Amino acid sequence: MKKHFASIFFTLLLVTSCATLSFAQSLSGDWEISLNTPIGPAQSKASLKQEGENLSGKIKTQFGEFPISGTLKDADVTVKYTISADGNQLTVTLKGKVDGDTMKGSADYGSVGEGDWTAKKVN
Repeated sequence: MKKHFASIFFTLLLVTSCATLSFAQSLSGDWEISLNTPIGPAQSKASLKQEGENLSGKIKTQFGEFPISGTLKDADVTVKYTISADGNQLTVTLKGKVDGDTMKGSADYGSVGEGDWTAKKVN
């Protein structure tokens, strides 16, 4: 009976450890982002650094390179950046879910409109 209990305990411990590791992923690194914007599809690249739940870094868009910030809570990710295009400031907010080395969700382009996005980690 003790051996059976020990076997069950070890199995539960292993399953719990694996589940914890899957949520302990880091978003730090380089990402390729595909955006469906109100003016059409766009490709961007972001370099993210994660410290706890906080994200920081830079994103390269067709309008230039801009600081990016955000949060990761469980699998929910939110990032924001402000672009300057034609003398106008536009804050872009990306909200979505992380699934391993991919992310996807909805995009808010302020007064310009909405869209969706996907991202894939490249390193």
